[in-house]
This record gives sequence, structure tokens and C-alpha cells, in this order.
Amino acid sequence: MRKSSDSEEIGPKDLNLAVLRGNMRLIKAILKAGAEADRPYHGRGTATAMVCAVGCGNAKVLRLLLPHAGKRLDPRLLSNAVNNGHADVVKVLLAKGLKPTPKDLVSAVTYRHLPVVRLLLAAGVKPTPLAVERAAGVSEGPYLRIVGYPQDFNRPLLRMLKRAGAKAPPELREKFEKL
Repeated sequence: MRKSSDSEEIGPKDLNLAVLRGNMRLIKAILKAGAEADRPYHGRGTATAMVCAVGCGNAKVLRLLLPHAGKRLDPRLLSNAVNNGHADVVKVLLAKGLKPTPKDLVSAVTYRHLPVVRLLLAAGVKPTPLAVERAAGVSEGPYLRIVGYPQDFNRPLLRMLKRAGAKAPPELREKFEKL
């Protein structure tokens, strides 16, 4: 890796900061100097420029970083984008071959990220009864109440899941079939 004019190494920390600021010119310069988009800031861990771009929801920066990442993308990138409701980023990651899971769908449903739900269903994720419960606002658990989980009966979301072939749990079957 090249050094800057004051003889400090240009590395992952610099790239992460440029990504967090969305500074495309600086990102390009750092990548040209040889920085790796998926190299962790602290040597180990997950603080990579890719994680920063996904966390910020910046699909444009992510597209710039992808050619400078390793061959195998971390599947947690997709989960991070889903949990934060970054539909543009989810679209980019799906196009790069990351496979969504039913757990990703449940997260998108739980936090009412409808554009992300549409993308996941279009990518072939099969809705689970838990996704239907979350869309109906009937899932229990102290964690869900603490984080402010919506407790409403979300008809548009339930209709989307129904069209995708979701099966409702027994306690919701009657309401679900009337949609």
C-alpha cells in the first residue's frame, strides 16, 4: 500500500472514513492506492468499508467498492441492509448473488420495510408463519416491545405475504383468509 505525503500508510481506516462521508473522489483515490474494500479496520472483526457502505445505505459507494472486494461476499452484508431497510443496497447485493433467507424476510416484515419485503419475495424467499405473525402484530416477546416493534395488523403487508404463498398460523387463519 502506498504512503501519503506525511509518510503514514493509507489503509482501511482512511477508506472507512471516506465511505462514511460518501466522498467518492477520495474513495477512488484510496482504492487506486491499493486499499481492499473488505479488509477490516482493526485487523480482525467486521469494520470494513463494505460494512460501512451497507450500514449507511449508500448503494452508489457499494457499487464502487464491490470490484475491490474478495470473491466471496459476507452474507451478513445482506442481513445488515435488510435490517436497516436499505432497499437500493439490498438490490445491489442480490444482483451480486447473495442469497436471502426466511430470517431476512421476517426482519423486513418486523420493521415494516415494504420495499425490502418486495425484493426478498421476488428473490424467491418463502414466507414463514412467523413472518405472517409479525405482519399481523401478534408476535410476543419482551424484546419486540422494548424496541418498539409495531403491533398493528398490516393489511398490505399481509396481502403481499399471502400472494407469495404464506400459510397463517392457526390463530390467524380466519382473518388471513378474508384478506
